[in-house]
Amino acid sequence: MANSFLDFGKFLYRRRGVVILTAVSAAVTAGLVSFALPGVYQATCEFFVTEPIQPPSFFSPDGGTGAASREVLLPIITQERERSYLGLLESVAVWQRVHKEVPQKSLESLDRDVDVEVTRKHIIRITARDHDPQIAARTSNAFVKAFDDFLFEAATQRQLQTTANMTQQLAKTKDELATASKDLTSFLRSVQTADVPREVQEVIDRRSAMEAALEQARVQLSKVESQIASAKARQLVDRVAEYEVEHAALVAEVKERRQALDGLTSRTTDLAAQQRREEQLRANVARLQGMVDNLTRSVEESKAQAISREDQVVVVREAHAPDRAILPLPLIDALVGLGVGLIGGLYLALLLDYLGRVTSGRRRPPLRVESAAS
Repeated sequence: MANSFLDFGKFLYRRRGVVILTAVSAAVTAGLVSFALPGVYQATCEFFVTEPIQPPSFFSPDGGTGAASREVLLPIITQERERSYLGLLESVAVWQRVHKEVPQKSLESLDRDVDVEVTRKHIIRITARDHDPQIAARTSNAFVKAFDDFLFEAATQRQLQTTANMTQQLAKTKDELATASKDLTSFLRSVQTADVPREVQEVIDRRSAMEAALEQARVQLSKVESQIASAKARQLVDRVAEYEVEHAALVAEVKERRQALDGLTSRTTDLAAQQRREEQLRANVARLQGMVDNLTRSVEESKAQAISREDQVVVVREAHAPDRAILPLPLIDALVGLGVGLIGGLYLALLLDYLGRVTSGRRRPPLRVESAAS
């Protein structure tokens, strides 16, 4: 074994020129090629996505600066949401927006030159590479803008759909309000009064006065009947005739007032039913009017919120044009070429030694063959 290693060392020493020349050639070639290749620059930006919050009301007393607008923006710490965001960042929809922002980067190059990952602190990191450092930085930042615009447009579409639904409901409620107002007007025209409760109160007052007058007539009638009885007892014929005439008049008055009171009672009953009906119609009109007012405010607020920008993306680190290229690395490439050249030189030395032995064997005369024949 010692002889073998010694022989191998002697062999390398004899062939050191080939090994060294091959290694140096490979190192120089790798270094020159590395210098000749264009540099690859890498730019990185980091951001996180906040949970969508309820937008503040533009019709609130504080003018839209309420508690909702003062909520702290924190990153979402859910793996499902993070995976969905990574999927969106690697989707063609976002790539097309980035390509529109940076035309120099095609969709194929975006797939090849851009890496998207999530750090342990739930920060999304975009790493873009390009031969131009400015394009690398623009590409990385364009992903953030494209992703934020995608989220905003998706939320805007939902808000516009909500606005359309509320607008349709508002039109329907306005039709119901018009119908209810028409029913109320028709009802008031049918009862020939513009204020049933006031007329009910007037009838009640008249009825109370009529009841008082009827009671007074009854008292007078009772008094006259007593006077008639007294006059008959004293045989006052003239006075009896006079009292009987007055009695007949009072009886007719009581009867008349009784009929009038019965009419007022019936009128009160009818007006009470009409009053309940009017109250129902007015309550329905007020309810629908309130719904129309609320829907009108909601539609205006929804329209205002649809055009307002609520960014969910918070940039932690913006990408800047790097000063140094990450690739190629001439020194490392030269060292790698040197190592490969050493291995190649060793194999080349072995090959040359093998070829030398084969060639020398063919030139040697076949001595053993002749001796064997003799």
